[in-house]
Amino acid sequence: MERAPKRQVEAQKRNQASIKPISIAPDQSWLGNDGPWSTFSLGYGTPSQYIHSLASTSIPQPYVVIPGGCLSSDPSDCSAARGNIFYPNTSSTWQSLGDYTLVFEGNLGINSAGNFAFESITLGLPGTNGASYALGQQIVTGIITKDYFVATWGLRPAPTNFTDLNSPIPSLLEDLKADGKISSLSWAYTAGSYQQSMLNKNGMASLTIGGYDASQFAPSNVTFDFAADTSRDLVVSILAIETEEGSNSLLGTPILSFLDSSVSHIWLPEDSCQRFQTAFNLTYSDKLDLYTVDSTVHEVLKAQNANITFTLSNDLTISTSATPVTIVLPYSAFDLELTNEYPDHSDLENVSYYFPIRRASNETQYTLGRTFFQHAYVIADYERSVFSVHQALFPTGGVEQDLQPIWPIGGTNSSNSTSNSTSTNLSNGSTAPTLSPGALAGIIVATVVCSLAIILGAVYAWRKRRRSLGSGASQGAPVVPMKSELDSKSNMHLGVQSPELHGHDAPMRELMGRSMTQELPGEEEKGRASLERETERREMPG
Repeated sequence: MERAPKRQVEAQKRNQASIKPISIAPDQSWLGNDGPWSTFSLGYGTPSQYIHSLASTSIPQPYVVIPGGCLSSDPSDCSAARGNIFYPNTSSTWQSLGDYTLVFEGNLGINSAGNFAFESITLGLPGTNGASYALGQQIVTGIITKDYFVATWGLRPAPTNFTDLNSPIPSLLEDLKADGKISSLSWAYTAGSYQQSMLNKNGMASLTIGGYDASQFAPSNVTFDFAADTSRDLVVSILAIETEEGSNSLLGTPILSFLDSSVSHIWLPEDSCQRFQTAFNLTYSDKLDLYTVDSTVHEVLKAQNANITFTLSNDLTISTSATPVTIVLPYSAFDLELTNEYPDHSDLENVSYYFPIRRASNETQYTLGRTFFQHAYVIADYERSVFSVHQALFPTGGVEQDLQPIWPIGGTNSSNSTSNSTSTNLSNGSTAPTLSPGALAGIIVATVVCSLAIILGAVYAWRKRRRSLGSGASQGAPVVPMKSELDSKSNMHLGVQSPELHGHDAPMRELMGRSMTQELPGEEEKGRASLERETERREMPG
């Protein structure tokens, strides 16, 4: 009676074994108003409109810039600078669901709105590996805000809820797994380094879904647990920030910080920022809320090219059995420039170079942004709620990819999935060592000559310990699905000429508590018509 289900399980495992990680190729572009960042091109709509996108480790939905994101007052190359404008009215598959507030990064002062919709997505340019993966009916958010200057691809596998928590709409990664395209809810990412790309031409970003690329990092032996707050899950303890050989401490006391590639900067306690200011002779701009670098100091810092080392641990205490991981960033990772599109930058003269640290007003703002990801390779395993951080490598052209899958719990090779995906010496994808034949024979002989009393005692002790361990939480327990409970009580809007979006007495609609299929009444219908008129005026050439 048990044989048929067993055969089904074995067949399922064989199918899983054939699933390979998806490597998303960077599109060779570097975009951004606060630094050159390596992007990926995704196709949105029918027919596909290809949009340069940055990877976000914290946002569940893709963000695309829609008409209204570039105005007549913006530079003439605004559309190209923002990664291309997406035109909803030229896509036959765009189904608008309405305007809602973007709540992610709200703790950092980002409080903008987006137009949510169902849309088709293709994971790459024609001719690339990602181009063979196309999914329909994906949640996509159209934005005009410049808080996210370039389109953003949300990697976090969290469903979106528009009505209630019982009606979740799966994320793109969840749909990829459900369709058998990836083996697990996991990704691995490094943002790449423009400065490094000028040295060996291989500094672009690396993104793998359903596994990782072992050629892209130096393995560490530190595993990090997800934080309990699902909106800030990838939290690390920063034990120290130091210049070379620990000669200059740049962090007063250890802090817990969120890994978030959606934002460019590193947010630290003000005391730490002051230490950076002194060490690197920075100037603070109240208007920009940034630390700037004048041209003379810039040349000195470039010549010195000091290394800045971040020491990370799973929590604020160092375990005697675990060594913290260190991630080294050269000064070149902090050597960034602002463009004229950066807010308030055009009003300032002789300001271009800046140092990407920000003053955090409280501990909820402590964030390691995209600057950190330039030299950090992060592997996130949502099946087991663990992740790891490694020193990113920039392999030369002769080094091939080494894609390794992360298996689901109970799937193929799941017994060492956690080690295989995140930590210890197995991080490079190797399997656990096996016993030699001689050693195995010795064990068999020793077992035969053991007395029955010793065997019974060992079994008794093992069973007692197993019961004790069983009372605790299992590391391999399934992850509780994360909910994107998007609040829309803000009056931020998309700049559409519609009364309900401009009045302070008419807030954005809630994602929770209203049916998606409900028709928009009255003034809301006018608002949508206004959006359609606006997009028609800005149709894509040709």
